[in-house]
Amino acid sequence: MARRNDFTEMIVRAYGERYALVAEPDRYRTAGQRVRDYLNGLLPVILLMRFKLLAASAVLIMAVASIYYFNQLVNASHAVHRSEAQVDVLMQRRSDLTVNLAVAVLDYSMYERQVFAEVVRLRAMFGQDDVRGIRLDELLSLNRRPGQPGPLPLALGGPSASASLAGLLAVAEQYPDLKLSLTFQSLMAAIVEVEKDLAAERLKYNEDVMAYMEFVRRFPSRIFAMIFGFTDQGYFIADEHAQRFVPIDASTPREERSSE
Repeated sequence: MARRNDFTEMIVRAYGERYALVAEPDRYRTAGQRVRDYLNGLLPVILLMRFKLLAASAVLIMAVASIYYFNQLVNASHAVHRSEAQVDVLMQRRSDLTVNLAVAVLDYSMYERQVFAEVVRLRAMFGQDDVRGIRLDELLSLNRRPGQPGPLPLALGGPSASASLAGLLAVAEQYPDLKLSLTFQSLMAAIVEVEKDLAAERLKYNEDVMAYMEFVRRFPSRIFAMIFGFTDQGYFIADEHAQRFVPIDASTPREERSSE
């Protein structure tokens, strides 16, 4: 080993200046220089390992960020769809209540029309003497129930006819509107409650859409939204008829108002 070092020293001394050799014989180096030369030799390896470490760290950070933002986007999207489904449920309930209300109104209107027609006919025939003091339930027990067409079962003559006529006229005067049925009132209350819930759910839907859109449009979540295919969601917007107030003209026929 010593002979080899001597030979190296001879070469460096002979050709060092001509070929700009920087190597020095080991015996002329200090311990610090040897350590520095050793570290300089390891520098390319360290740089390569650092590059690999940085690449692995970048991949790991990207994977963690992708999982986080994907889950956040899914949660925001599900919140929007949940609110939209709740709005659909309330709209279906409103539709069902509207159908039931229409049936109840039709049934009640037929009964009301029958009663008032009979009141007019009997008032013309018998007059208005002695028609006070008869209760509503006593009169209704003498008449047909809703949904049973036909004339009221009143015999035109005798004491029972006089009592029935008197009771009928008394109720017609004391209860001119015949007081809407409990079914009608309960259905109307249910529809009002559904409308309140529907308005609240529409507001909540717009809030969920706003939170989702803010998450989709902001950086860096916007990049992950584009990668995973999350698209924009639309807000609930009132239709054209709801955006402008149209007063109802009582002189306009109902058919014309419904067609507008």
